[in-house]
Amino acid sequence: AVGASVKSVGGWSGWQSGLARVTGVAFSPDGGRVALAGDELSLFDAATGAPLGTDPERSSVVDVAWLPDGRLIELLLAGIRVVDPDDFGSASELRVEGGVSATTMAIADDGQELAAGQYDLHVWDVASGQAT
Repeated sequence: AVGASVKSVGGWSGWQSGLARVTGVAFSPDGGRVALAGDELSLFDAATGAPLGTDPERSSVVDVAWLPDGRLIELLLAGIRVVDPDDFGSASELRVEGGVSATTMAIADDGQELAAGQYDLHVWDVASGQAT
């Protein structure tokens, strides 16, 4: 319904995230999962709100986005990380040209480019980390 809350994250009803703050949220490409960024990265079942896991390795996740292949990209205070959301394994740092200082990001629909910014905008090729 337009303008109506259908789930509550961290409240008495709906999803219990355990996060003190939420800084980013993204649905998986298939719509089945929701990722919440904040003090940590948490995943939830989109239909039921059931918790699916929390990334044990990271804190202070600034934003989150999904690649079309189902992997997650975490925007951290100190960089960018690509992870497998099923076990938070197979993690790799995405080394981007010029470094990153950003508060938000987005992935192109084809998953080829990542845009991130705070006071300015930077766009990188996801495969190489090179500025485009």
